Formats: sequence, structure tokens, C-alpha cells
Amino acid sequence: MITTQTLDQFFRWGILLFVGSIIFSTPLVQGIVLLLTVVWIAKLWTLQPRQIKRTPFDVQFLAFVLARVLSIPFSVNPSLSIAGLYKEIIFYGIFFVVTHEFTIEDRKHVKTVLWVLVGSAIVASVYGSTNFILGITERAMSTASGPMTLGMYLTAVLGIWLFLGRNKELVPNRALWLLSCALLMVGIVCTMNRIHWALMGLVVLAVGMKKERRLLLILGIVALVALAIPALHQRIIDRLTSSVGFLTERDVIWKAAWNLAFERPMVGFGLRTFPEIFPSFDQLIDKRVGSWHNDYVQVYMESGLVGLLSFLWLVVTIFAKGIQALKNLEPFFRDLLLGLLTSMSLFFLSGLVGGFIIDPLTSLLFRFELALIALLVTLSAVKGQGMATHL
Repeated sequence: MITTQTLDQFFRWGILLFVGSIIFSTPLVQGIVLLLTVVWIAKLWTLQPRQIKRTPFDVQFLAFVLARVLSIPFSVNPSLSIAGLYKEIIFYGIFFVVTHEFTIEDRKHVKTVLWVLVGSAIVASVYGSTNFILGITERAMSTASGPMTLGMYLTAVLGIWLFLGRNKELVPNRALWLLSCALLMVGIVCTMNRIHWALMGLVVLAVGMKKERRLLLILGIVALVALAIPALHQRIIDRLTSSVGFLTERDVIWKAAWNLAFERPMVGFGLRTFPEIFPSFDQLIDKRVGSWHNDYVQVYMESGLVGLLSFLWLVVTIFAKGIQALKNLEPFFRDLLLGLLTSMSLFFLSGLVGGFIIDPLTSLLFRFELALIALLVTLSAVKGQGMATHL
């Protein structure tokens, strides 16, 4: 007989495996999410009464998912859109698995999850940057993803980790924390993604000037080392002065999106229909392009204003509720929430020229972080009520 304790252990270890495998294997992490979601649904279905835990983000998150689903009947190519839906719909379940089965008050487990997340990012960074520096690959990549996915993943993790360096429970050794930050930065540099260079520089400068001056030194050292390695130096110069242009053909893609923007404004063209409707492949040097290279354009083109407004509603709610929640949390959780909100900012800024919404790996990291923020906001509300009761 399966006991509640056994299920608790299953989800505890399942979430750890999920966090540790995101950047290393797409089939493995998606299999873990599928298993976690199915078991969670079965558990929820068999419990009487059903124990549904609500968070401040549930309505907005479900509205976005529903907008994605509703675009299917209006798709210009339903077969493409249904295939696209199968690739993403079940994986939204990780948000609900984490909000129901992750105990945010368990500091020991929270620390373990963060160590696994950052440790995995460091391994992926070292693997990708080593292959790049040795000339095995043209840009840093992980075992499961290309440079854009790795760059977004490392940038998002760095955004969290920068705020936790003074937490002695989580970071007993400052030198190791600085080294870990440096390794993440090196990986970001070696992905050759200009947007992630810019976001890394922005967040490191902000945190460095505010509370961690040594990070500025680390950033300077990383930059000097990058410029001192001839091959890396030349590739950076080539990247910045590419004949394709700084926008890397995004001007062609976005112009085509503008020309199509008012044809189906409410419901869009359907999920994953870029290859079906993009009219300017003849103007692209890279014929393998498969997305709109902008998350906001991507959501609008696929699911119209219904999808875009639900997405923006979620974005606004994240920061409105998250910032409000900071005041009621103790330092450990407040720093974690600050890091998560920073990471979210990096996701949304990167989405201006790239995308995580349809990426099979970084979209999972996004939903995981969203669930953690939801739990912290809920925890803050409980703490706030407790403080009000004692007044």
C-alpha cells in the first residue's frame, strides 16, 4: 500500500531529479515531469476531500494555458498546432506539482534544491565553455541544447544565485560562491549570445554596486580573460561585427510579423505555425529559423490578443505580488524571492529578442521558478496575517 509518506518522498526526490536534469537531457526531464504530473493527478483524484492548494498566480497561469489551447480550433494548420500542444501542454503540470508538493517552509530541502540547480548549471557551463575553448564546438552548448538555451538557463540561474552569496546557511564559503559566479559568467560569455552578455553585465553591475563589490572584480576578470584568449577574442569581435548584422535577421522576421499582425488579431494563427505562415524565407540566410525570435510576438502570432494579454497579465501579477510579498519574509526567503524576481526579469527581457516560451527546457525552468514565487507569495501572506493577528 502506498502511504502519504511514500508519496511525499517520491515528489521530494522527483523534484530534485527534475531540477538536476533540466539542462542535460530533454527526454529525461520531460519524462520526469510527465511522471510527476500523472502521479500528482492520481493522488489528487483519489484524495477525499481533494486537497487543492491555491496560489495568487493560478488564475493568470491557467488563463494563459487556456489561451494556448483555444488557439487550436482557429489554427491555419491544426495538425501542426495539435502537435505543438502535445509538446507543451502536459509540461505546464510542473507548476502545479511544485505548488502542491514542494514544502517551501522546509529550509533544508529548499537549500538542497538550490544547490542542485546551481551545481547543474556550473557543470553545464564548464562542459559547454570547455568544448568551445578547445574548438570542439563553435559556441558553448549543453548536452541537450544549443547556445541560446544554455545562455538563457545560465543567465536565469545566475540571477537567483547573485542574491544568495551572503546567506551563510546556503553559502558557507564566500570564495566558492565567487568562483561559482565566475564559472556561470564564463559559460554565458562562451555561448556567444549578445543578449545574455548584456543581461549578465546589467545584473552583475546592479548587484555589485549595491551589495557585492567583489562581483565587479570577477566580471572584469572574466572580460579580460575572454579578451586575452586569441580565439575567443576574435570570435567575440566577429560576433559583434557580423555581416548579418546585430539583429541577426530579426529585422526580416519582425517586419513579416508586422505585415501579418492584423490578419487574425484575436486568436492568432495557431501554435507552432511559423513555418506555415512566414512569407520571407527567401530573405533569410539561415533557412532553419523556426520561430518569431521574440516571446511577445510569438505569443501574439500564435494565440492573438487573447494569448498576449493573458501572458502580460501573468507578468504584471508576478512583479506586483512578488514585490509586495518581500516585506513579510525573513531574510533567507526574502533574498530567494529577490533572486527569483530578478531571474524572471531576465527571462522577460531576453524574450524581447529571443524566446523561452516554446523552448522545451527553459520554459520548464520558468514554470518551476514561477511556482517557487507563488509559494513564497503565499508564505508571505500567511506571515502577514500572523503579524496582523498579534497586533
